[in-house]
Amino acid sequence: MPQENMGDEVSSVTVVGGGDAGLLAALAVRSVNPGLDVRVVDDFAESPTRVGKSTFQAVVPLLHDVLDIDEGRFLQTVRPVWKGSAAANAYVMYPNMAYHLSIGRFNELLRELCGERDVALVDDRVTDVRTNDDDTYVERVAGEDAVYDADLYVDATGFKRLLMDRLDADYRSFDIPLDAAFHATADHDIEDTVPATVVESGEYGWFWQIDTYDHRDLGYVYSSEHVSDDEALAEFEAHREEVFADLERYEFDSGFYEDAWVGNCVATGNALGFIEPLQSTALTTHLNTSVRLSRQLAAHGHINDAGLRESFNRYVTGTWNSVYDFISVHYLFADAVNDFWADMRDIPTSDRIDQYLAYYDANGFELYDSEVVTEEGTQLGMLTFPTSSLYFLIRNMGAESTFYEEHDFSVSGEIKERWRQRNGYVKDLADQCLSYEQVYKSGVVDAYVRNESAFAQAAAPNPQS
Repeated sequence: MPQENMGDEVSSVTVVGGGDAGLLAALAVRSVNPGLDVRVVDDFAESPTRVGKSTFQAVVPLLHDVLDIDEGRFLQTVRPVWKGSAAANAYVMYPNMAYHLSIGRFNELLRELCGERDVALVDDRVTDVRTNDDDTYVERVAGEDAVYDADLYVDATGFKRLLMDRLDADYRSFDIPLDAAFHATADHDIEDTVPATVVESGEYGWFWQIDTYDHRDLGYVYSSEHVSDDEALAEFEAHREEVFADLERYEFDSGFYEDAWVGNCVATGNALGFIEPLQSTALTTHLNTSVRLSRQLAAHGHINDAGLRESFNRYVTGTWNSVYDFISVHYLFADAVNDFWADMRDIPTSDRIDQYLAYYDANGFELYDSEVVTEEGTQLGMLTFPTSSLYFLIRNMGAESTFYEEHDFSVSGEIKERWRQRNGYVKDLADQCLSYEQVYKSGVVDAYVRNESAFAQAAAPNPQS
């Protein structure tokens, strides 16, 4: 949607919503723009939505380099699980990893950092949002205790979308039947921690498992058009052996605001967009978007004009298109065992995916292919899942390829042996690494934070283990 040029200077930012998305947005703005006044307004007595505790590897430099969150303090407070690593010691040895996070611990650290960095946390419940006559500008945000004036507002109110719902903003829905989810937690022994986001298909959706330090996070996302809530819950309970705690049900609409920045308001977190609770994407993508906003504000002298907003919105659109592409490919080759999975096979795909499929059919797997150009132009935004990721996925999901049917390929014995040796080396290395119980319950983290020489000795691989 074309926007009028405002040209207003931004000197104050009010974030409405104090969950992880809002706190991260505030810290990002403050870190990149230390001269701005930043505050977060929320009823902090309300518990945040607990879905979405996994990340992908881009989160590591965003948290520790851009937001300058000390790694040692992060370990002590949040106690993350290292996703993608065979054991915890890979944290200092293997850069291609991410985190599983306990949201309660994570938000506690973010609130502490806000207080230390002069980001005001205002405990108030927003009750009134008013816009101008054509709904292109937020004129008033008021809570039970005060009115909150700002040059720029950030809507981080989750699915409530207290500000964005009042504005004339283009919203794009994804045509995916999945629209509900059950979420629960269960106790688990830290020694049984799985350092990966586990996903399994169900009759009418898919199950997820995310292990954190405090508990095992479980869920079932499903289509309410194809199965009743009672039947979905029964399937969820039958699928797991654990005793559920904190069982909750969520409803959602998959899509995002193509006008993520309208006038003096920017959306982030679930207020900006959501596409099923695919656990690895949301937190990292929202943080990256907030960092992008912060950097663009700094680069443009904190001037809020139409060109800046349009540039940011193009970036957001490219990012969300990339996420949708990745998710849509998962369903294209599913077995049509019932009406639900048959419908999922028919969800729309983008020009980008259609081009990849055509290229794969004609030429096979291409790791070094450059980014395609769609009818709308070059793919913009954070390519959350770039070309190589999509080709890996397309091949492993079982896509047919005329190229492979017409040519006989075989892997040489030499390459097979190299691969066997590599896997053996990784396994041997993992066997020598510390367990999560050793890391968090033997004083290793405390020694690491204090930079004591004892850390090196305690964390050293034990050949006899």
